[in-house]
Amino acid sequence: MTVDMGGGKKAFTPLSQYYQTYLDRACMDIVTGSFDYKTVLRRVVKEMTASGLRTIDYASGYSSRAPVAARRAVMTGVSQLSAQINEMVAKDLKTDTFEVTWHAGHRPTHWWSGNVYSMQELHLVCGLGDVSGLCGANCRHSYFAFIPGYSVRTYSPEQLRELETKEQEVHAWSGKRYNAYEATQKQRQMETTMRAQREKITLLKKGGADQTDIAAAQARYLNSLRQYQGFSKRMGLPEQMERVYMDGLGRVLPGRDFKRKSVAKASGSGIMKSSSTKEDIEVHSVGKINRDIYRCITEDIVTEDVIITNNQMQHILDRHPDAYTEVVNYLSDIIRDPDFIIEDKHDNTGLVIKRVELEKEYAQMVLRICTSDDNPNYKNSVISCWEISEKRLQNYLRNKRILYKKE
Repeated sequence: MTVDMGGGKKAFTPLSQYYQTYLDRACMDIVTGSFDYKTVLRRVVKEMTASGLRTIDYASGYSSRAPVAARRAVMTGVSQLSAQINEMVAKDLKTDTFEVTWHAGHRPTHWWSGNVYSMQELHLVCGLGDVSGLCGANCRHSYFAFIPGYSVRTYSPEQLRELETKEQEVHAWSGKRYNAYEATQKQRQMETTMRAQREKITLLKKGGADQTDIAAAQARYLNSLRQYQGFSKRMGLPEQMERVYMDGLGRVLPGRDFKRKSVAKASGSGIMKSSSTKEDIEVHSVGKINRDIYRCITEDIVTEDVIITNNQMQHILDRHPDAYTEVVNYLSDIIRDPDFIIEDKHDNTGLVIKRVELEKEYAQMVLRICTSDDNPNYKNSVISCWEISEKRLQNYLRNKRILYKKE
């Protein structure tokens, strides 16, 4: 692999050495104050991924995505460099005593944080030098020179006990309970999921995938993002989206004006043409209706074809991301074999409902039937879709007019 060694000079470098070279440079840039942490991390990830490096395999057999491995290595490297500088400072001050930092959400095995230790105790108690100990992999603790009789502790023993008690407080989310450490680990898991989803969206776009597949992937990512925001708020944790955006992929979701300028003029009917032109929005075939079933909406059915437009896909993505992530694969089944069709307030439109494999949920679709009063080039159109519960369905059946019920 060729590596830019600076000044335009190129050198052939083994992969492991290439990885180490960039990480060493990154750590020095941060420690010396040349660049801030986020800028350096984005640069390293961009350099690594641009080279084609996607994953890092460790001797232990563990494998990580390049952005995750880079962040972990840079954070650990900077922590260890800082620790060595602090030891030099302690030597100059002629002290063998150090105060270890404390932070919220620390792993349970790092119970020793926040206290004062000798150098020997840093090794014996805090595990300094071990991969799972102080300043080891992913450890955010550090230690500073402490002069007994002069230095003042950051936290008193009483304050540390209060902080540790608060660490064990649990908060509920989606039927599960999390303490501070478990909540931060759940956050990291969600961030990993979102990075993978962003990469998939980018690959689908580059590969020229069908717009329906791209929109479904975007919906899954948007759903994960909202789950992450809700979880962070419930747990009282700050969002750390920089961990997600460090992939350097940029924006992967469409803007609010997605295809807005190319929407066909349909007199507010919700029906779009079946073919795509420069002036019309792109459409996708969903399936065909059974005229015998859908006559309950109107007898005036001019076509069996059903389409969905990019504009309506964006509407579902914005308004019902959770539902669209699940029901997009069931659109054809819902249309072909509905359980119920319920009267809608708009003309020639029905609420099409079908039980799908969504943990006893139903999928509801708003379908507009194309009639002889519409433009002859138009087709039946899916306006929206979302999930409804059994309770909501029963409410519909009690209070709305049922046009069709599957026998």
